[in-house]
Amino acid sequence: TLLLYSASNSPLGLRRNPGSTLEMRLAALCLAALAVADALSAQPAAGTKAGAKAKRVLVPIADGTEEIEVVTVVDVLRRAGAEVVLASVEEEDRVVCSRGVKIEADCNIKAVTGRQGKDWDLI
Repeated sequence: TLLLYSASNSPLGLRRNPGSTLEMRLAALCLAALAVADALSAQPAAGTKAGAKAKRVLVPIADGTEEIEVVTVVDVLRRAGAEVVLASVEEEDRVVCSRGVKIEADCNIKAVTGRQGKDWDLI
C-alpha cells in the first residue's frame, strides 16, 4: 500500500491520508521514474568501458496525455544522462495534453518505428 504524507513530509506536497487516484498515479510514476533513472545512472559494470554511450529512451505521447507524467519522466531520465526522444503518435508533432498544455514532440512515431526505427534501451 502506498501512503502519501503531508506537505511538511513530502516533496510532492500531498495529504497525510491516502490521496486521490491522480496523486497515487503521480507518486507511483515518480517512484518508477526514479528507479529507472537510478538504473540508467549506475556505475558501469566491471569489464565495461567507463564513458559508455548514453541509454536511448523513447517516450510516446498523444493528445490527452497527462502533462505532469510526461514532463516528470523526461526530466528525471535526462538528469540521469539518458538520451530521451519524445515521439508523437498523432498526425502532428504537437500534442495537446489533458489540461491544455501543448508539448512539441521531437518527431513522429512513424519516424522511429519499423524499418526506420533505431535501437531503444527503454520505451
